[in-house]
Amino acid sequence: MKKILAILLTGVMFVGAFCFNVSAAEKNEKTDAEIQQEKLGYILSLRDQVWVDSTIIYDGVWPSIMENARKVYDTDGLSEYEYTIALRQVYDMYYDAPLANIEYAEATYKNALKEKNYNNWYSENDWNDFQTKLKDLGDAFDYYYSHQMKFPCNRLTKAFKAMMTSYNKMTNAYTVKGDVNGDGSFNIEDATLVQKYIVNSANLTGAQKMLTNEKNYENITVATVTNLQKHIVGLEPEFKNNGIFIDEHPCVNSLDDTLRWYNYCNFNICPRRGDVTSGSYVYNDFSCMDNIFGYRIWCDQKGYDYL
Repeated sequence: MKKILAILLTGVMFVGAFCFNVSAAEKNEKTDAEIQQEKLGYILSLRDQVWVDSTIIYDGVWPSIMENARKVYDTDGLSEYEYTIALRQVYDMYYDAPLANIEYAEATYKNALKEKNYNNWYSENDWNDFQTKLKDLGDAFDYYYSHQMKFPCNRLTKAFKAMMTSYNKMTNAYTVKGDVNGDGSFNIEDATLVQKYIVNSANLTGAQKMLTNEKNYENITVATVTNLQKHIVGLEPEFKNNGIFIDEHPCVNSLDDTLRWYNYCNFNICPRRGDVTSGSYVYNDFSCMDNIFGYRIWCDQKGYDYL
């Protein structure tokens, strides 16, 4: 009898402990609304790392969004939707915050105007999209100068990024190195075409210059042709990675489908750093992007979705 009572008592204690643990787990388990609030709090904690002037001149939008988001975060018991809206607004501000450097953007714009669709290399859709985005950027510069603005503006920055996105997609559409004439194979005819370009008897689009695998492809020389010829005869069987096409960059895997295009400086049209301005083509040197990446890493560690 004592053994039976002992067994029953042990069973009751086990069930009680199990129920207690389940209850404790349920208490520690956060609701979707609480998770969104936690995420909002984390991304707001990154605020001090952002380049301060960007918060001042970004069309006066950032301060109000940040202030509202902080009020939302400090208010417990709101719905998942309310926390998510505030989170998305802050996320988007970090995402779009880098403002175009005017000198660099203008020099890039002037270079982009020189691009021609020789021999219809680019598809009609890609070329037309690029021309539309280029015109939009020109209109943004007209707006900027007509209003005598002293700082970069949101409109100009967005137009610049849109033009860069269009150009990068267009020139990275075909990446078979060496196939400069676009006939589907790499042979002596490609080297001959580059020779003709050097002596000004043929023209190349920006994409074709990139296909030569010349790192400084704004200065294609006889050495470029020599390297192509070596590959043709097998003296150098593989093209080395010169970081010409965006997919050759090691960081591309950390960029989403938007960032991978407009954050890429294409030196067909972008001046090389130091030629026009020191640093990259945005004032804050991608500190906002660093915050986005840091936030994403934190979410991955927590097992949370980004938004």
